[in-house]
Amino acid sequence: ASLTKQVADIVLEVADDIDAIFPTLPRNVGGYALDRVLSQIRSSTSGTFDEVNLSTLVSGSEGSLAVVIGADLDLVPTPTASAMAVISFGSLKRALEAVPAILSTAPSAVELLDATIIVAARGHEQYSELVDLLPRVDGKDPVAVLYVDWLEEDEQCVRAAVEMIQSLSELGDANVSIVNITADRNKLWALRKTGLGLILSGNADGVPADGRGSRVGEISRGLRPVKPTLLGASPSKTDA
Repeated sequence: ASLTKQVADIVLEVADDIDAIFPTLPRNVGGYALDRVLSQIRSSTSGTFDEVNLSTLVSGSEGSLAVVIGADLDLVPTPTASAMAVISFGSLKRALEAVPAILSTAPSAVELLDATIIVAARGHEQYSELVDLLPRVDGKDPVAVLYVDWLEEDEQCVRAAVEMIQSLSELGDANVSIVNITADRNKLWALRKTGLGLILSGNADGVPADGRGSRVGEISRGLRPVKPTLLGASPSKTDA
């Protein structure tokens, strides 16, 4: 309780700055989530901090605020029914436009693979064969792919979702594949999870997959210091 009050005192002192500067994001997994703590303080019962959960502040701080030496976890049963659709598109724009319709099927997850990851995987000896699991578009590797996952307790709910995804007119000429083999699902998710590593590792010559490796110096010279932080620390200066 004492620690919570100390944190609350710090956050309340800069509440106006938090309201003015912090963006409203549906998902924020990096940095100090002072805006979340402030929201919890405001929703607490008057005179208490009963809604404040300091784990939301520790998460994303990467060990700079606290060290977790133990935790109690609430576990949930593994869903008994699941399905996965892999949908390939000829453009990133088409893939993004299809997301609202896909969400109507109540998926557990929707993940994007863009051309950067796909090209990097195709050029990598270890991951090239995983690209072969993606549905083709006009006989070529897709430009963008959406993974759609459903996890349910009821097999009938999963079947209904799969039928719905296959009939969505918003998908247009996208190539939809329902992946039923568990081993293939695991490989596809492995491709998604290793995406950033693939981009940074580059091709056989060590050139990053985004093709801008030769411009690193030029890009860094264009960087400028950001504004001071809420707690008053000044950004480090860089040579122009």
